[in-house]
Amino acid sequence: MNRLASRLNELEEEFGFLQAAVTAGRPAESPPVNFVLRGGVEVRPPTSAEAATPAWPLTQRGFITRHFGSRPADSREGHPGLDIAVPTGSYVRAIQAGRVEEAGEDPIYGKFLRIAHADGLTSLYGHNAWLFAEAGDAVERLEVIALTGNTGRSSAPHLHLELARNGALLDPLSLVADHSGRDHTGAPAERQPE
Repeated sequence: MNRLASRLNELEEEFGFLQAAVTAGRPAESPPVNFVLRGGVEVRPPTSAEAATPAWPLTQRGFITRHFGSRPADSREGHPGLDIAVPTGSYVRAIQAGRVEEAGEDPIYGKFLRIAHADGLTSLYGHNAWLFAEAGDAVERLEVIALTGNTGRSSAPHLHLELARNGALLDPLSLVADHSGRDHTGAPAERQPE
């Protein structure tokens, strides 16, 4: 049995909710999406253009609660990433193929993964409940790497997505299409998740 399937079985025994949430490699009650489960079913390989484009990191739309660079009144520092509110246990996917540089727990990011991609790009996925990849693992674009949570310095379940190129922070929405269901003005978006 692969590591993801084994971990899902452990979580199901502990919490009893995953059996209903997972059907044929995708969440029940979610629209069909293209993603890869570690050691599981691979759905249509991406075209070369798709593989080069960072993908939306969730199988759900979510809701952007904090944008890159935004600053609360009590802080002098801008927000280094994008916060996307989704229920605990939502699938987190790798935005591009790469290798996991770090996987662990941090007082701020909680359970997190940092992945190195081509062209000096790195992605960080924070506040997860469970991690399915370890440091050194190769991951594919859209592979499920974690389940969202509320760990670390977090007030509600969400994914914190942080991107950097050669160490310089980037606005994730400059590379990843916003599939949260809203555009930057707050109006409903036209795009659909991959």
